[in-house]
Amino acid sequence: MKRGQRGFTIIELMVVVVIIAILSGLMISASSRPYGANAKVVSEQITTMMNFARLRASATRKTQRVRITPTAAYVESGVTTGLTLPTAWDPVPIQQITWPNTVVVWDVTTGAAPNAASGTEPTAANATLDVYINFRPDGQASPSSTVWVTDTAESWKYRVIVYHVTGGVYSRQYW
Repeated sequence: MKRGQRGFTIIELMVVVVIIAILSGLMISASSRPYGANAKVVSEQITTMMNFARLRASATRKTQRVRITPTAAYVESGVTTGLTLPTAWDPVPIQQITWPNTVVVWDVTTGAAPNAASGTEPTAANATLDVYINFRPDGQASPSSTVWVTDTAESWKYRVIVYHVTGGVYSRQYW
């Protein structure tokens, strides 16, 4: 009686090695890009953060402010209650988001909310960006502002619009 051969052939081993190489290559390329790191996600995060600050201002009866820098945004609380703009702020950030290197917050313009035909979009990124948007307990925002967000290739452009009287915050695609 003949015994059957045991073990794997060289072809079977090479097929397994190729499958492992393909899967590891896919995992390395997928993990080198941060998950969800695009201009749309960052603009939605900024919108959510500003709506949180507005809600927190109503709940705590203290003015809340959103500070936007070139690399991050922070929600900070006023120390005193009331509708007047406080002179002292709580130095501890209540909420913070940091955007990845693939996203650029170009600028924050203050004043009336621009439309597509107004020509008020920024022409270059503001490297010294440090802007405060305040939310009062009555729901108003000061000043009305537009936050300009894009990716590094400038293929996706978003703007976050903050309205003064209502304190409403909206994210819109295109500049």
